[in-house]
Amino acid sequence: VVLCWSRFTAMRAFWGLYLIITEIWDTMGQAEMGFSRPVPIEEFPFMASVFVHDKFVGAAVMISREFALGNMHYFFGVYSYDVHLRVGHADRDQGQKVEVKDFFQHEEFKFSADYDICLIKFLEKVKFGPRVGAINLSLLPPSAGLQGDVLSWGPVVAKGTTQLHAVTMSTMTAAQCQAVATEPVTERLTCVANPAVHLCEEDLGVPFVVNGKLMGQYVGGFPTCQPQNVLFSKTSQYKDYLVLLVDMARHPESYEPISHMSEEQVEAK
Repeated sequence: VVLCWSRFTAMRAFWGLYLIITEIWDTMGQAEMGFSRPVPIEEFPFMASVFVHDKFVGAAVMISREFALGNMHYFFGVYSYDVHLRVGHADRDQGQKVEVKDFFQHEEFKFSADYDICLIKFLEKVKFGPRVGAINLSLLPPSAGLQGDVLSWGPVVAKGTTQLHAVTMSTMTAAQCQAVATEPVTERLTCVANPAVHLCEEDLGVPFVVNGKLMGQYVGGFPTCQPQNVLFSKTSQYKDYLVLLVDMARHPESYEPISHMSEEQVEAK
């Protein structure tokens, strides 16, 4: 009886949140966004599946032949040699295997959605072609009501398959985002959602793409895998930091460990 009641309570909470998010879209006048669809890798050649200890954990996006962007959720307690990516194939388990030399977290990251961004450096440069390429980063933050594609191999979006799927999703206003999120929504975060889609752990790092540009990536929030945690990073808010981080990754001998540097020292670099 207790177990049945617990399941009933959980389901009621889920559908309550579903209706809240649906109501938000109704009041914003959004069109029906529908469900996900399989997509070819040639359409999104920047997509990379991420594996830790040979287990699929989420997605990353290539931003050059040397680097990809992901988040720190799936790198807790692991080393670079525990991690590899796969690129160039719509099936997350296929394609070219890319070994990782190192990954770098933001020095302000404190195990929340805020500052959850990770620069992944490849062991060797990857070769670009029709199925492997980089995405451009947006220099502008996403506005409320902006629609774009979220690309994922996660179980809901990919419908239980290993094939890459895309789903149309839309940003909320800051007030609407804070109303459903379980942690503070800072200037580096936004909510991107679709009432028909529930993102979870294996969606971590998936991109929100508008007109071929990376607007942000799913960071989930804590606890992860909650229907109300539709938090995405805002890529535009990290542009200066990423320039510094890429330079530091390319020339580590020129930098002290960033975790040991003050803000003044970082800016001086």
